[in-house]
Amino acid sequence: MNILHKIRAISIYLLTTLAITVRIYGQQNIIHIGEIFTIHSEVLQEDREILISLPNEYSEDVNIKYPVIYLLDGSTHLRYTSGIVKFLSDIKKIPPMIVVGICNVDRMRDFTPPITSKSHGHHHDFPSSGGAEDFLTFISDELVPHVHTNYRADTLNILAGHSVGGLFTVHCLLNRKDLFAAYIAVSPSLWWNDSEVLKMATQCFEDAKRFNTKLYLTYGGVDGAKISPSCINFVKILRKKAPDNLKWKSKCLPDEEHRSTPLLSIYHGLEFIFSDWTPPASQERSEEKYKY
Repeated sequence: MNILHKIRAISIYLLTTLAITVRIYGQQNIIHIGEIFTIHSEVLQEDREILISLPNEYSEDVNIKYPVIYLLDGSTHLRYTSGIVKFLSDIKKIPPMIVVGICNVDRMRDFTPPITSKSHGHHHDFPSSGGAEDFLTFISDELVPHVHTNYRADTLNILAGHSVGGLFTVHCLLNRKDLFAAYIAVSPSLWWNDSEVLKMATQCFEDAKRFNTKLYLTYGGVDGAKISPSCINFVKILRKKAPDNLKWKSKCLPDEEHRSTPLLSIYHGLEFIFSDWTPPASQERSEEKYKY
């Protein structure tokens, strides 16, 4: 199936899924693809809205736990990602999953590491930038525990981010590699802070004894003057320095620009992450039947 056919299939499937989930309450038709909750963050000192989409079969067996994909820029990416997850799980490419979308308050603050380079000119343009460590603590210490307490979440967690969200995804991989089992970095802004994250990657890979995680990295062929070169340099570092137990794959999407890379990246990223997954032998499902 080529890329165009896959996109058409996803679109048709998502529309079909939305159509069959219509619930009628009196004269009001409601299309239900997810729910929203608010969590107060002591770390960030603010309320954060979180979107969540559960598998269609979530209520069928209360003993089953599900992998979770956490989406940065959640209000932008949750709708089509939930469609991709349902499509791929229905054709047994991946297991059913919980999709968690983190809505933004200040994405430049939350997704960017501190600026340390004097030659980096963007600290005047984004005065709130540099809060990545606080945001990472919010995810690890507040959001992930909340999801695991209130939903049947498996220990397999995936983080996906686009643009500066992709930068944060790589930052998380290098600094908290055990927090997520896999990472999808889409058109990451690795040029930030004079590409400091690339220097960090070189040192981190040299010092690492255990990584035991997966990374799927993409960038567009017309992704912008800064994105593609920094991603290509990161791929060179991965080829030379990545530990053996870091399973990674990179892909250039030659016809895509910065805004169009996420859908294909999430689709193929999930295929890569679950390439070794064994689907259940029958329609009966239990927790031990899911092998990652």
